[in-house]
This record gives sequence, C-alpha cells and structure tokens, in this order.
Amino acid sequence: MRTVLALYLTNSLHYDTNTSTIVYHIFVMLCYISPIFGAMLADSFWGKFRTILYLSLVYALGNVILSIGAIPTLPIPHEALSMLGLLFIAMGTGGIKPCVSSFGGDQFVMPQQFAQLQQFFSIFYLSINVGAMLSTILTPCLRNDVKCFGENNCFSLAFGVPAIFICSALVIFVLGKPLYRMKQPDENIIGLFCKCVSRALRNKITGKNSSKKKSTWLEYANDKFTDEQISDFQSVLNVLYLFIPVPFYWALSDQQGSRWTYQAAQMDGRVFGFSIKPDQIHVINPFLIVTLIPIFEIYIYPILRRVGLKRPLQKLIIGGWLAVLAFIISALVEYKMQDSYGVIPVKGEAQMRIFNSLECNVELNPPIQNKSTIAALSALELLHIPTTGSREYLTNFSVDSTCPFKLNDEEFELKYHEKQVVSYFITQTTSDIKIVLPAGPDNVMKDKDGRAKIRYDLMLDSKIIIPHIDINPGEIDTIVIRENSSSIKAFIVNMVPPNDVHMLWQLPQITVFTISEILFTITGLQFSFTQVSILELCL
Repeated sequence: MRTVLALYLTNSLHYDTNTSTIVYHIFVMLCYISPIFGAMLADSFWGKFRTILYLSLVYALGNVILSIGAIPTLPIPHEALSMLGLLFIAMGTGGIKPCVSSFGGDQFVMPQQFAQLQQFFSIFYLSINVGAMLSTILTPCLRNDVKCFGENNCFSLAFGVPAIFICSALVIFVLGKPLYRMKQPDENIIGLFCKCVSRALRNKITGKNSSKKKSTWLEYANDKFTDEQISDFQSVLNVLYLFIPVPFYWALSDQQGSRWTYQAAQMDGRVFGFSIKPDQIHVINPFLIVTLIPIFEIYIYPILRRVGLKRPLQKLIIGGWLAVLAFIISALVEYKMQDSYGVIPVKGEAQMRIFNSLECNVELNPPIQNKSTIAALSALELLHIPTTGSREYLTNFSVDSTCPFKLNDEEFELKYHEKQVVSYFITQTTSDIKIVLPAGPDNVMKDKDGRAKIRYDLMLDSKIIIPHIDINPGEIDTIVIRENSSSIKAFIVNMVPPNDVHMLWQLPQITVFTISEILFTITGLQFSFTQVSILELCL
C-alpha cells in the first residue's frame, strides 16, 4: 500500500509534494508509535496470538476503507475516509509489529535452538521482502495500467488487492494455531518499567530514599520495587543505549517511499522500450534483500568473522554508516537533476514568454530586460522578472527591415503577475501585428507521474495533420502552428527541459541502503530477541 501512497496523496487528494511528504511520514510515525500499545495488549491482556488476530482485522478494515475512499465517483468525503483508513492501518500494522517476529521466536526452545533462531530471523526477513518485491511490482501496475471509474490511475484497486491478501494471510495464520507454542500474558512490562524509572527519578530529585549509597540511580526506586526488578530494568536501560540511532535510521529509511519516489518521478524511466514507473523502482530493494541475505549468510558473515567483525554492535555501526552513504549518493543525484527542473517563479518574480509566429523578426521598443528582438518562429523567454503583485509594461511591436511584407506597428500593454507564468503570441491580421493572450496563467510544474506536457496553439483555419513529434518524459513544450497565405508554419519551444537523468541512477543509493538494511535490521531483530531471552534464562 505504501508503494503508491505518496502518489495517491498528490494525484488523487491533490496535496503538493511537501504536504504529501508530511502526511506520509505522520502515517509512518503512527505505524511506529502504535507498537508500544500492541506490546502492552500482548503482554497484559490478549497474548501475542490474539493480538495479531484482532489487530490484523483492524488492519484489513483500514485497507477496505482506504480502497473505498479512493473511488472517485462515489459521493463520499474522500479525504476523510482516506485518513480514517490510514489511521486503522497504522493501528493494525503497528499493533502486530512487536508480536509477529517475537511470536516466531517463541516457537524455538532456548538455548538449545539458538542457531536455528538466528536462521529464523533471516528467513523471516527474507519472507517479508519476497512479499514486498511482488507487491512493489504488482501494485503500481494495478494503479497505472488498469483504468477504472474514468480515471487514469486506479488507486482503489491498488489499495483493494492488499486488503484481499491481508485477509488471506490472516486465514492461513489462524489455521496454524494448533501447531503454535503459546506464552500466556503475564503483566504490563512496559507500564511497570515506566513506573520504576519515574519512581527512581522522583526519589532522586526529592532526596527521598537516599539513606544508603546506590550503585545505580535506578535503585532509588527500591522502596516500591524489588532488587530483582530493578536489576532487570537496569539491564533494559543498558541495552536501550544501543537503540538511540534506530529512530534516525528509520527516519531515513522511510524517505524511500516519499522523497525517493518523488525523485524517481522526475527521472527518465525508459529501459529497452519499457517504462519503469516511479513507484516501481523500489522493487530493487526487496529483490536485493532476497538475493543478498543468502549471500551474507553463506559468504559475507564468515568473512566478517575472520576479520574480527562478528559482534552485533559492529554490524549495526557498519549498517548505520552505509545508510548515511546512501543518502549522500541520493543528494549527489538530486544535485545533478536540478538542471532539468526548469525555472519556477518565486516570490518577488514573474515569468513571461512572447511567441513570435511571424516569418520575420519582431522588434520591441522599449526593450524588455535588454531583450529587443524576437527571432522569426521562436520565443522570447523572460524567466526572472522582478515584480511585486501585478505590473504592466507598455512596449511597441514592429517587424524589422528584413521582413518581406509591411505590417503596422502595435503598441501593447504586457501584464505579468508575481509567482505566475504568462504567455503572449504574436500573429497578424491583413496589415497589422496582433497580440494574443491565452486564458489563464501557464503551468511550468513538471507532471507528478513524470509524463510530458504538450500545448498546441493553432492559429489557422484549414484542417491540418500534425506530424509525429518525439517527446521525452517530464518535458513541457509549446507547439505553435499558424497559417499564412501560402503555407503552414510550425515551431516548438521547450519551456521545461526533459528528465535527462535516468531512473537507474537510483540503483547505487538503493543498493547501498539495502546492504545497510540487512546489517542493521536483521542484526537488530536478532540482538533484541536474544537479549530478552538471556534475561528470561537468568530469571
């Protein structure tokens, strides 16, 4: 679902890219806050099996609501339903996150099956990414290649299919119940831990319970908590230092689904006659994970052990720095792409183009920004006109001495507006120059899906056949076609350059981040679960 979410927010709900990025990451944030409550439910009330079962139903319901909210023809509040669906999905996916991998880990007998447990987490993460790879290929095809409800993008189907699959997965999960090893819920460990920490801090600040020397500040809570509990919680605090970089890592990781998708939409995705969709490029990540996990298990990890890099902390550090490197590469690619973005008028500026459809040069008097001549069958582009609000500029249009026919001069008032793009077209009547102003301002923003934009301005009466024109992804062109006494003339003005950086230039950043993910995420899962298991064995 997240594969196409960023494009859904911009294309269907019509948010700009900045607002879409904010909404996308608020959704992701909720997905990673709700695991706290899922863990509490599993530990204190339902157990892991029932927590996964109940919250997966919420998960599936969210997908259904989001799919219905994406149907454009229904007279419903699309934005409100979409946000409600995303909220339910965040509650569902977040609620089962702390339970799924640990429930799998519960099936092993420790410490006898410690080696099999390590293999399980690799296979578990491999399985997740097989699903991610297939869905990253399929979901953009459902969005883009299937037409529904009169729309070019069928987001309702792209969201509906994941709803079907999560329901199917839930049925399979329930069928396996007789085979599972179940641990009964005990107590709210998170709540107990927070109470112990807050009690220790309050006693330390107020000086209460300070009669004896403490080996650790957490012992200030020993008036309410046992030495065994304090020792356990101190072990948790010691482990938590390791997890300080984790939120920063995932803050970077989740930009793959937002900013990297928008970056891909401004790139050239044509490969051997096919076109890669911007939300499909990220299939490389799960594909590489599926490919590289066996390679790491068989070859890379033994090599790392031989050179002394075998501790989880060492792997986590390497993975974190590789993530940094991936975003440095992404920044370099973005820097290279800046030239293809075109010029967008900003505050304090306006933008204007004057298209000359005559077969001779046109002189401007007085000139505009030192531009006094517009060549035949071309355009004068003024990309940075200083202005505040709306302004007018009075100038005289006249043909130069090279023109084979005489046209009367035309004095015309050019109007331009701050942060807008306006176009004027020079044509002619029988004996006069004529200035034509199209309705409304121009749009020089690139298409959000990377498609080209072409505008035809026809200044003729007879029927013509427009010849084949090669266009490139992302470019914005104006084609001016006019008729004179003996022929039809046409010329093309490129207003915004095409996407000239190929989408495959994202391969290095995706590859480096994928390697970092294998080192960081799988190692983190193994480390977390084994540390908890060690504590349980000690108890």
